[in-house]
Amino acid sequence: MPFDSANYGSEEMQLLLRGRHRIENGWVQGKLVAERGDGVLHFCMLGSIQCADDGTQVNSPAITKALRLLTDVIRKLCNTKVVLANRTIPNYNDAPGRTKDEVLHVFDTAIKMQIVDDLHRVV
Repeated sequence: MPFDSANYGSEEMQLLLRGRHRIENGWVQGKLVAERGDGVLHFCMLGSIQCADDGTQVNSPAITKALRLLTDVIRKLCNTKVVLANRTIPNYNDAPGRTKDEVLHVFDTAIKMQIVDDLHRVV
């Protein structure tokens, strides 16, 4: 997966990388997290960031920042004709016809943006 060798220190980056990995291994729409027939937890975009490994919801300032970054990417990618209120993580994730590749693209873009932010923290 892209960014596998990345060793970035920020908690936001770790959350985005973990979220991307979770989506890659099992994506779901309409729920934060769901256990499928394979016994593996499948996550939506929000759940991949906001849930612990057992699927329970958690929160922290870093989670809030990571979610804000994903939302910023979605708002930039969505057509300007889409009402701003509809350009949210759940609406994007659950849109009919949405693909896992499109979701992964949002994560990849957010990760690239976070790399820049992390580099600015170091300088």
